[in-house]
Amino acid sequence: MFDRSKGKRNVTSFLSKNLRQAMLASILVALLTPAAIRAETMPLSRLEDSLSSSLRLKAVKTQIDYAHHLLRQEQAREGAQISGRLDVGHHRQIVTNSLTRNYDALQPSLSLSYPLLGGRARQLEATKAAQMQIRLSSIDFDEMQRQLQLQLRTQYTLYWQYSQAEQQTARYLDALSGHVPAANKLHEKGMWTDSEYLHFNSELSVAKDELQRFRSLQRIAMNAMHSILGQGIAEFQPVQPELPQLCLSSSALNQSAERHASEVMKLGAQREALLYNRDISAGSSVNADLHLGVSYIEELADSRQGYAATAGISISMPAGFQEVEHANSDRLNAAIMMNRTLDEQARLDIQLTTAQAFENFRLAQNKLEITKNQSRTARESLREARIQFDRLPHPVFNELIQKVSQEYQSSLAEIEGQSQLLQKTADLLLLAPDSCAETGRI
Repeated sequence: MFDRSKGKRNVTSFLSKNLRQAMLASILVALLTPAAIRAETMPLSRLEDSLSSSLRLKAVKTQIDYAHHLLRQEQAREGAQISGRLDVGHHRQIVTNSLTRNYDALQPSLSLSYPLLGGRARQLEATKAAQMQIRLSSIDFDEMQRQLQLQLRTQYTLYWQYSQAEQQTARYLDALSGHVPAANKLHEKGMWTDSEYLHFNSELSVAKDELQRFRSLQRIAMNAMHSILGQGIAEFQPVQPELPQLCLSSSALNQSAERHASEVMKLGAQREALLYNRDISAGSSVNADLHLGVSYIEELADSRQGYAATAGISISMPAGFQEVEHANSDRLNAAIMMNRTLDEQARLDIQLTTAQAFENFRLAQNKLEITKNQSRTARESLREARIQFDRLPHPVFNELIQKVSQEYQSSLAEIEGQSQLLQKTADLLLLAPDSCAETGRI
C-alpha cells in the first residue's frame, strides 16, 4: 500500500533538490548566454554618425546642389545683355526711283542693353527666388536629417527593448524548464491535477513562442535601421540608448521648437522674398531698356563702307500702368499679411504639439516609476516564495510558479516602460533638440 507521507517526503526532497539545480542552471545561463550569442556592442551614437549614408538624405542634398546651380544660372542672366549679328546678302529698296540703290553688302553689328524698371525687377525677383529655393532645400535637409534621426533612435530603442525582452524570456523559460521534472513528479504522484499540469505546460509553450516573437521583432527593427541608413549593419548587441539632455521648461522647449520648426523657417524665407519683391516693385509694369549699338557695312561690289553707332532708351508700358502698379502692390501686401497670419498659427500649433509631447513624456515617466515598483515587488515576492518553498515545497510549488511568471511579466513591463520613455524623449527632442542651449547644458 502506498505510504502517502513517505511519498510527500520523497517529493519534497526531490523538489528541493530540483529547485537548487534549476537556480544554479539559471544563474549559469544568465552569466554565459549574452557573451556567447551576442556580437560586439554598438551604442546609438555610432549609428547616428552613419546617417550621412542615408539615401533619402543624399536625395535632399542633391536638391540643394541643384538649387545652387539654378542660382548661378539666374545670376549669370542679370545685368547687361550683349548681342551680336552678322548680315550678308542682297539689299534692294522697295520704293524705287532714280536714286534707288541695289547692292550686295556685308553688315556685322554689336549691341549692349541694360534692363531698367520692370525688366530689372524681374531679374532680381528670379535671383531672389533661386536664393529662397536654396534656403527651402536646406530647411528640408535639416528636417529630413532630424526625422531620420528620430526614426533611427526609435528603431534602435525597440531593438534594445526586444533584445532585453528576449534575454528575460530565455531566463524565464530556463526557470520553467528547470521545474519540469518536479511538475512531472507531482502529476505522477497525484498531487497535481491535470488542469494544473496542462497549465504549466501551456506556460512553457507560451514562453517558447514569446522567445521566437522577440527574435522576429529584433529582425524587423534591424531591417528598419538598414532602410534608414541605406546600408547593411552587422549584427550587434545594443546598449541602453543615451539621448541628449532635455531642459524641462515650457518656455525653453517652445523657444527651441520654434527655432527648429521647418514650417516657421519656410514661412520666414517666403516672407523675406515677398518683402524684397515689394521693395523693388516700383515701375515693375514698365519695361525699359538702355541700349547701345554699333554696326559696320561694307558693300561687296565697290568701295562703299562705314560705321553707324546708336544709343537710346526704349520704353513700353500698359495704358493703365498705374492701376497695374497698385494691383501688384496690393497683391504683395496681401501675400505678406497671409504669410504673417500663417506664421502666427504655425507657432501656436508648435506650442500645442510641444505641450502634447511634453505631457506624453511625463506620462511615460510616471508609468516607468509604477512598473519599477511593481517589478521590485514581484522580485521580492519571488524571493520570499523560494524561501518558503525550501521549507515546505509541495504546498508552495503552485505559488512559486505563479511568482516566477509574475516576476517575468513585471520585468517585461519595466523594459517596455523604459523603451516608451526613451521614445517619448526622442519625440520631444525632434521638436526641441536644443532646449538647454541658453543654459549651455547641451
